[in-house]
Amino acid sequence: MDSRSTKDNLIAEAYKENARKGFEVLYAAYYDQIFYFVLNMSSCAHESADIAQNVFIKASNQKGIENYNIKAWLYKVALNEFYRTKRSILINIKYIFKNFFRFIDSSDNNIETAAEKIINDEGKSQLREKLAQLDDNSREILILKYYNELSYNEIAEILEISAGTVMSRLSRAKAKLMELMKNEIE
Repeated sequence: MDSRSTKDNLIAEAYKENARKGFEVLYAAYYDQIFYFVLNMSSCAHESADIAQNVFIKASNQKGIENYNIKAWLYKVALNEFYRTKRSILINIKYIFKNFFRFIDSSDNNIETAAEKIINDEGKSQLREKLAQLDDNSREILILKYYNELSYNEIAEILEISAGTVMSRLSRAKAKLMELMKNEIE
């Protein structure tokens, strides 16, 4: 099974022509996704731009990148850069999520109903507040799955865990969020 995306195959073809063209195609294909992923993790546009720039500097220096699962590699590097930055500046990062309403599976009506109540009654800021109360592991798994719409296998590769672990962490994260939301409703 080939886990490479169509974008990754196009990038590999561009790299065959020359490294500069390959990098230009890679950058055009993934910069926005990486920038917004980091922005959703940090809520700071300047910090996100710096981190995204570092990710693509590493990508430009990475030998043989055209042979990787590029999307997963970029997300993994972005996540590592985010945590490195977070540790290095020793600040509390506020996590504000814009348009983060796709994180709830439509099959889970209890969570959906609770989310709709908070969204309708208390506005987007309350939902962001509840999401910010989640631990880093819960927050990152929700962002990767529902905001960035990555598959379980892609998330597993990024976080270096099994797909089964991704599913169980996702389930626990949604349950934590549901509990926070229930407490708000009561």
